[in-house]
Amino acid sequence: MKHKFTIREKILVLLAALVAMGVFYYSVVYKTVMNTIEKYDTTEILATQSEMETKYLKYTKMKSALSEQTSSNKGSVEVYNNLANEVSALGDVLNSNANNISISWATPEATDTVVRRNASISFKTSSYDNAKALVERVQNLKYRLVISDLSINGGSSTLLSDSNEVSVSMSVTFFETTEGATSLEGLIQNKSSDSSSDTTSSS
Repeated sequence: MKHKFTIREKILVLLAALVAMGVFYYSVVYKTVMNTIEKYDTTEILATQSEMETKYLKYTKMKSALSEQTSSNKGSVEVYNNLANEVSALGDVLNSNANNISISWATPEATDTVVRRNASISFKTSSYDNAKALVERVQNLKYRLVISDLSINGGSSTLLSDSNEVSVSMSVTFFETTEGATSLEGLIQNKSSDSSSDTTSSS
């Protein structure tokens, strides 16, 4: 026997079909598409890549500056104790275009007649160009020195070259000599490698 659907039954069947299609679409199509989008969402990847590129640019800037400044200058080797003159020379350079200046001096050490006086220096300035210029002026002081452990960092700017606050830290070693010194007070005397080898060979 054939059943003849009433209008109400036809409407109910139609509604059931629409609900079934909706469930199918959500379960099979919509969830699949959303899972695929989430899987291949590149927002986080792009953000990480951008952060890595920024760090790399800062690193290359710093490395370039360091490679330019690590060789010793052609300044004169003064007689120990030349600390007051070295402090004055650094002050003349850094007070011109830097702020938050900090200089920490280590106890000078002598090996044979060569004195090494280490200073840890940090400061802030308004741009990378200013920072580089200040480092170069320190490098070109009239006293013999070597710059090492140079670090130049920007603020929140994407590029170091665009930053309006640049922090600089570096180690500076001044060289002096004990020849002609009237006093060796405050100086640590280290044994030379030659003296150590002589002592070792004679024992």
